[in-house]
Amino acid sequence: MHTFVIRKLEGISIMITIKDIARAASVNHSTVSRALRDDPRVSAAMREKIHAIARQMNYVPNLAARKLVRQKTISSDSFGRRRKDCFSTI
Repeated sequence: MHTFVIRKLEGISIMITIKDIARAASVNHSTVSRALRDDPRVSAAMREKIHAIARQMNYVPNLAARKLVRQKTISSDSFGRRRKDCFSTI
């Protein structure tokens, strides 16, 4: 059984990240990400191991980070056109 310590910065607890779980499981952080999403590319045994470590470390997904990753970006081309249209009336 592993004992995990939450990282601290000047006495303030920091959230556990998938990189922390990856270090504990001796795998890459992308493997942890896939395992936590139950991706079939990660073996069932490894998914169970990673889920167990995540529970032990009290891992909570960072919803703000997830939203940023999933957010659609505006292409520079359309942004440029919108910006030009905005200033053409001035």
